[in-house]
Amino acid sequence: MADKTKILLVDDEAAFRGVMRSELERMGYEVEDADGGAAALDKLSRSPFHVVLLDIQMPEMDGLSTLERIVAEHPEVQVIMLTGQGTIESAVDALHKGAFHYLTKPCRLTELRSIVNRAAERMELVEDRRTLDRLVRSRLGATKLVGISESIRSLDTTIAAVAKSGSPVLIQGESGTGKELVATAIHLRGARARRPFIPINCAAFSEGILESELFGHEKGAFTGASSAKPGLFEAAHGGAIFLDEIAEMNPSVQAKLLRVIESGETRRVGSVKSGRVDVRVIAATNVDVESAIAEGTFRRDLYFRLNVVQIKLTPLRDRPEDIPVLFDHFLRRSGSGPSRRVDEKALRILQEYPWPGNVRELQNLAERLLILSSSDVIDPEELSRLAPSLLLRTSAPAASTGGQTIAALEREHILRVLAATGGDKESAAKSLGISLKTLYNKLKEYGEGPGH
Repeated sequence: MADKTKILLVDDEAAFRGVMRSELERMGYEVEDADGGAAALDKLSRSPFHVVLLDIQMPEMDGLSTLERIVAEHPEVQVIMLTGQGTIESAVDALHKGAFHYLTKPCRLTELRSIVNRAAERMELVEDRRTLDRLVRSRLGATKLVGISESIRSLDTTIAAVAKSGSPVLIQGESGTGKELVATAIHLRGARARRPFIPINCAAFSEGILESELFGHEKGAFTGASSAKPGLFEAAHGGAIFLDEIAEMNPSVQAKLLRVIESGETRRVGSVKSGRVDVRVIAATNVDVESAIAEGTFRRDLYFRLNVVQIKLTPLRDRPEDIPVLFDHFLRRSGSGPSRRVDEKALRILQEYPWPGNVRELQNLAERLLILSSSDVIDPEELSRLAPSLLLRTSAPAASTGGQTIAALEREHILRVLAATGGDKESAAKSLGISLKTLYNKLKEYGEGPGH
C-alpha cells in the first residue's frame, strides 16, 4: 500500500512540514507539500493524490475552506485533518463536511501510519468502484437491444421491469435469438449490476461434472477431486447465475437446483454442510419446456419456480423490419474499413430469408461480407457470391413458395448448407449461426441423422 500511496501535506509551518515529510517518506510514502490552501488546490489540479493531510488553522484560506473545495472538486481524495488540542470541535465539524479522519498534533507515528493506510485503502475502493461503474456502463451499452419492431420495444420494457426484482427468470427462444444478451441486460439494469454475473451452458457438461461446477465439491468427493472447489453458486454470491440450455440438465441436478432456489442454501458434493448463497437465477432454453415436462425430462416443480417471470424471444423471421437495422449495426460494429451500403434488393432478400440461426446467423453473414467483400455496395450478386448457401431462397408468402411452410424452407436451407460444406457439420453449424447440438437435433428431426 505505502509504496504507491501519494500524499499531499498542507501546513503553513515550514518546520512541521519538514519533519512530517521526512517521517512519511521514511514510511515509504510519496510526499509533496504545500504551505497553504491555495497552493494545495493548485497541486491537486495538476497531479493526482490519494491522501491529503490538511492543517485546520492556516492564514488566508483555512483548513475547513480548503476541505470544502477539495470535497467539491476532488471527491475521491481522502482528507485527514491536522488539529491542535484547542480545535477538536473544528475537526469534528470537518468530519461532517467530508473529511476522512483527523489527527491531533503532535502526531503519534503509529496512529499516523494506521490512519493514512486506511485512507489510502478507502481511496482504492472509491477508484475500484468508479472503474466498476465504467465497466458496467460499457457492458450495459453492449447489451442495448437493436431493432424497431414492436416485439423489441416490448422486450426492452419487460427487461426494465424484470431487472428491478430479484425473482427467477425463464427466457425461451430459438437458438441465436439473444437469450444470453437478454439475461445480461436484466442483470446489468438491476441492483446486482456490480456483483458477479456467471453464465454456464448446461448442455456442455455431463451430469456429474455439471453438479460439481454448480455446487462445488470437497476434496476426495470423487476420483480426481484432489482439492476442494467452490461451485459457481458460491462464486456468484450477491449476483446472478445464467443457466443456458437448462432443459438439458439431468433431473437429479434439477432437484438440487430447486433446493438452492427454494432454500437459498447450497451443498458441495461430498459435504454434509450447507452454505447460504444469495444468487438470482436466470435460465434459458430453446425447447418447449411443457413438452419436456410431459416427456418426464424436466421437473414440473422446478419449472414453476423458474417461471416466476417468463420472457419469450421472437425469432428473427417474425420481425423482418428489424433486419436492416441489425445488419447495418453489425456492419458498423465489426467493420474497421470503409462503410458498406446494402441496396434495396439485397435488403429485401435478407428480409424474406427464414434465418434458422436467427440474429447469430445474420451477424455471421455481416462479418463474412466485411472480410471477403471489397465492394462498397452489397447487392444480390454479392450476396450470392459470398453466401452461396442463401441461394437467394426466401420465406416469401405461400403464394410465391408453392405453399411451403417456414419449417419446410428451413429444412431445405439447412440441408443445402450441409451439402455446400461437403457434410462438414461443424462448418455448417457455424455458417447457420446455430450450435452443433442444435444442428444434430434438426437433422434427427428430418430423419437425416446417423443411421438414415
